[in-house]
Amino acid sequence: MTTVELLDLIKSRLEKTEKEPIVKALGYINKQKGLKRLDALIYTNSTEDWLRKSGYDLVHSNKSFLIKLCDVLGFDEDSCLKIIKKTTERLNAIDRMPAPYIFINTNFRRGNQPIFALAFMEGVRRISIDKVKVFDSSDDGLSIAKKLVKKHYQKTQGTIKMWGKIDNYIYYANDKKYIINKAGEIENDEIEIFESKAVLSIGNRPITFLSIE
Repeated sequence: MTTVELLDLIKSRLEKTEKEPIVKALGYINKQKGLKRLDALIYTNSTEDWLRKSGYDLVHSNKSFLIKLCDVLGFDEDSCLKIIKKTTERLNAIDRMPAPYIFINTNFRRGNQPIFALAFMEGVRRISIDKVKVFDSSDDGLSIAKKLVKKHYQKTQGTIKMWGKIDNYIYYANDKKYIINKAGEIENDEIEIFESKAVLSIGNRPITFLSIE
């Protein structure tokens, strides 16, 4: 039984079962709250999506809701717990993973540009990458990064506003650094690159500007 199969089995069983007795068995005094929670599960794509958030409603967290529901529906307890444990461990591993990103290197040197403008434009020289896709890849997400680099360079025609002409891209993932050239290929030579960052803060708290996708 896989994580997707578990949710499919639950949905299939719910289609053939009166929901109000299930809600009561789940411990919900407020029937509408319980039915709403069941509907939320039914419209969830996977067990992983369901467990990704706590979803605590003063009766159950998403995890305890799923465990109790498996019991109420008569599923094998060991199989369900094994799937839930495996999925939770995977989500925890993804959560601990540093966020991968690509730094767009222009070897920028500040002239008379105001710091506010630089901080505001900081996000345009970083490309964020989906953590889950990198986690599931067999190459630290390098193949994904290379495609994004090629697409970005073509779209920008090699220049980003304020920061200048693009020299190369630096991809960070799983505590590793890869230098990717403008053609989307790995540069074998180790190049020392200083990744400067313009930051604004209010009351010692930095203001964050979003990176591009």
